[in-house]
Amino acid sequence: MTTGTASEKPTGRKGGWWTNHTSVSTRLAIAVLLVSIVSVVGFLVVAVAGSGSDGVELLHDRLITVAGDRAAELTSYLNRVDSELEALGSGRMIIDGVQEFSRAYDELADLNLDDLVDERADLGAFYLDEYVPLLREVRGGPVDLAEVSDGLGSAAVYLQTAYLARNPLAIGEKRMLSDGQDGSAWTEVHKNLHPILRADVDRLGFTDLYLIEPETRSIVYSTNKEIDFGTSLDSGPHSGTSLAGLVVNTAASGQPGTVIGVDFTSYGPAFDTPTAFAATPLFDGDQLVGVLAVSLSSDVIDAIMTRDWRGDRLGETGEVYLVGEDARMRSNARAFVEEPALYLARVDELGRASAEEQHQMAALDTTVLFQDVDGKAVREAFQGKRGLISNTNYLGEEVYTAYQPVGSGAFSWVILAEQLRSEVDASVNDYVQDNLALVTVLLVILTFLAVAWAGSFVKPLRTISAALQQIREGSDDTHVPSGGAKEFRVLSGHLNTMVGNLSGRKQDVSDALDTKVGILRTLLPETIADAVVDGDRRLVETVPHATVVVFVVDGLAELFRTRDADANRTLMNSIVDAADDLADAGGLERIKVMGDTYYAVCGTGMPYLDHAPRAIRFAQQIRDEVRHLADGGSLNVAVTAGIQSGPVTVGLIGDSRLIYDLWGDTVEQAYALARVGSRGEILVTDAVRDRLPPDADLVPFDSGMTSAWKLGTAGENAGTES
Repeated sequence: MTTGTASEKPTGRKGGWWTNHTSVSTRLAIAVLLVSIVSVVGFLVVAVAGSGSDGVELLHDRLITVAGDRAAELTSYLNRVDSELEALGSGRMIIDGVQEFSRAYDELADLNLDDLVDERADLGAFYLDEYVPLLREVRGGPVDLAEVSDGLGSAAVYLQTAYLARNPLAIGEKRMLSDGQDGSAWTEVHKNLHPILRADVDRLGFTDLYLIEPETRSIVYSTNKEIDFGTSLDSGPHSGTSLAGLVVNTAASGQPGTVIGVDFTSYGPAFDTPTAFAATPLFDGDQLVGVLAVSLSSDVIDAIMTRDWRGDRLGETGEVYLVGEDARMRSNARAFVEEPALYLARVDELGRASAEEQHQMAALDTTVLFQDVDGKAVREAFQGKRGLISNTNYLGEEVYTAYQPVGSGAFSWVILAEQLRSEVDASVNDYVQDNLALVTVLLVILTFLAVAWAGSFVKPLRTISAALQQIREGSDDTHVPSGGAKEFRVLSGHLNTMVGNLSGRKQDVSDALDTKVGILRTLLPETIADAVVDGDRRLVETVPHATVVVFVVDGLAELFRTRDADANRTLMNSIVDAADDLADAGGLERIKVMGDTYYAVCGTGMPYLDHAPRAIRFAQQIRDEVRHLADGGSLNVAVTAGIQSGPVTVGLIGDSRLIYDLWGDTVEQAYALARVGSRGEILVTDAVRDRLPPDADLVPFDSGMTSAWKLGTAGENAGTES
């Protein structure tokens, strides 16, 4: 018979009801559920608390990004118009063409108007039967025939008869006729050039192309053949139009390659359609021989502004549109494009457009020039500002509006990206509800899993299992009770020995890990060090809005040549330590130190709305600290800083040797400014200036590379406002 030791004898039942009547499996299941519930509820609280501000901020950033993207597309289009006009205006085909058309036009101008009896009759019938009824329909009222036809010369009567009145094609298609079958010299030129010019107009997205004789300002050629074709913009019925004024200014410019524009206005010859023009003078050598003008297609601008609203994450109510200096639209409203009848009813209800304007919107199928959108966002954008506000839009709806200026010269506009507040806020509410639903499902699943796991885990070896669970949970003094068969008692002894060994090794590992973490946190930002400890060594991310500070300690090289190395090293360590402390206090992260150059960034590890003012404040503080460390001037060292705001890429590179670094144009521009400034200067870019308070004392600085500003003495408070 085997005799057990005293420690192996069973003990009596002690404790209360819970101890004596709940199984280990039940306790394990409850423990797992409690830990899971606390974790999940904690996650939910954090998610809900952060979703309000962070979610709305992300949606705001999206509106600002969409507005910027559309502004870049529109700027590209306007630049293309300039370059295409300049290229056309310098080509021999256009220069020779305007002279050939002008000579042929002069032959027709010499005809006696009284001899053109049949032509005048046919043209009069065209105006009365075709053009005037359509214009009357657009205007919703009577049209004075004399307003659109008086003052036509013999050349205009002849050409309009051949290419408008006797042209069998419908209005809007008359541009397709190349040969008027009249046998004139003008038609011979037209047959050769018109197909080429018409193809250029279609390719470049223009509405019409005009060749204009500079003396009488007669339109000697038009691609579309509207009723301004053949008329004199000096004395004809359309002499007071925006096109006429543009031709005068273009001819007077006297500079080949000059491109001048005129903003959208209601243009009568095109049935009052809102029309913008651009023009360039035509020179043959030093002689002005004509003016090339084009009408810009509002369809192209609309395509940029209205492209794929939902696909651009503007949801059901978001839109992007242009506004001119008269505070009226230069592109169509989304609500009008999608449901014009409801839109017009809403405009009428609010009194935002007259009955005549509503009629013209419906007739011309556009809100351009008719919809007034004056407001704070428009006014601030025309002052050169950009930003995002919550306001009431042109339909009386509460919206978030991102705004910025776009274009230049005659085409100085404002671009607005808007979305209903209700839709933006609904996205955040949906996020919270989705999290609640997810948490509910997780809790149900965890309950079943915990019960199933506890039941399968706890079997006859309850005592040993409970001890192992304690070891797993980190207990250092667990004693495995001995009992049962010999094999179990041997197992208990081994487990107790293992517990002793593990406790010692755990302490060794813990000490080593603490040492490693301490070293990492001196070399890397705390969040990055923690990620490396957790095993993530490939952290790289792009942050769209951050501010980079690069400062150079001028004078170090001379000190290392003239002073003791240990003293210089002590000074440099003091500067770096001071910079690290100031950066940490101001919400910045030190990225690296290379020689005499220190790199820091604000807005990557923790997003700040005031990352630019924080960076300014940091630069000022480290400049003052270095002055102090220089013993009031006894050491010839000073700080020069460069600051830029924009997107940056930050992360770890390398496997065996980790390097934490920062990349992008924003970093390069900050470094370049730090290198071109004089000692003690703090230089910032336009992007930083736009994020500072309006009273910041900034002085323009010629960096030789990009537009920059120097922080003046009164600007010492520029970084104190958030």
